[in-house]
Amino acid sequence: MENVKRNKKKKKSFLQTAKKFGKQGQRGKGTNIAQDQYDYLVRVLERWRDPFDADDERKIFVSNVFHQMDGHERAFSGNQLASRVIELLLPHADVSVLSKFTLEMTQDLRKLCTDQFSSHVLEKMMILCAFHKHSEEQSGLKNWLIKICKFLCNNFDEFSGNPYASHLLRTCIECITGVRIQDKNKSKQTEGYDEFTAFQFKGNEELDDCQDILSEKISRADAEMIENELTSATIQTYLKTMKVIEKKDRLKTVANYLLEQVFYPRADYFLESQALVRLLECVLEATSCLPDLFNQLTNKLFAGKLSNLAQHELANFVVQRFFEHVPNNEMFMAGL
Repeated sequence: MENVKRNKKKKKSFLQTAKKFGKQGQRGKGTNIAQDQYDYLVRVLERWRDPFDADDERKIFVSNVFHQMDGHERAFSGNQLASRVIELLLPHADVSVLSKFTLEMTQDLRKLCTDQFSSHVLEKMMILCAFHKHSEEQSGLKNWLIKICKFLCNNFDEFSGNPYASHLLRTCIECITGVRIQDKNKSKQTEGYDEFTAFQFKGNEELDDCQDILSEKISRADAEMIENELTSATIQTYLKTMKVIEKKDRLKTVANYLLEQVFYPRADYFLESQALVRLLECVLEATSCLPDLFNQLTNKLFAGKLSNLAQHELANFVVQRFFEHVPNNEMFMAGL
């Protein structure tokens, strides 16, 4: 029998979809922009796909694009097509452009943080403020970043489970610790931001205070809230960064709370929740630098259970993390 290959319909690129909408008189989702502005941004995306002959040519092109947005940065950030253009071009813009965006993206932060498109622009602005060295206007960028981070951390309860603000919270954690966490799914990342890893505000007390705010907020969250996949992912980012920067007190406070309030009382239930299983994997990794706590969780969750857990659809991932991070042979044997 001959193999019949199914012709799968290729998914349209973002640019193809934008051009199609433009021809139909639609101007993308989000904030409404004029038809001529939409058509111009489509042409910008088309040109951006092709290489520039010289850096100066690209610099002039980027400058001209942001000149068209001058005074309307907030409105453009809320449009599907425009926000995409901003994300792509912002790393190549002059620092004065970033500064102008910080001035425009300051009021009504709750709306911006929970907006499908503006939140992505905010996220990229935060990365550029925290991890890209600027010779000028550094003070203004720092003040804006501190304001955004404090707002996000103080609203952890509301934002950690929001599909858009939770991503901002994770980026916020990177910005208050100076640790970039690389997303395994590269296809969903906007090009041009991975290279920014040099933290600009090491030792800043106000950003450091945000770490404490989050520690307190997480340590008051109830089990139902933590079981949310987005909230779980946010807490995982916090644990990972605390281990990297060796803030063992904060790490121990949060990890101990999660174990005492979520995992120990629900030793069987959590195995049925992917969000909690992923969180426990992260707790194992993070507490490998805290032998006493790791030993405690080994005795309470894994002693004599590893063989059975290894056969569980979700729990086997936890077992793998246990083997990877168990500090010594004595604890390893205790789990068998």
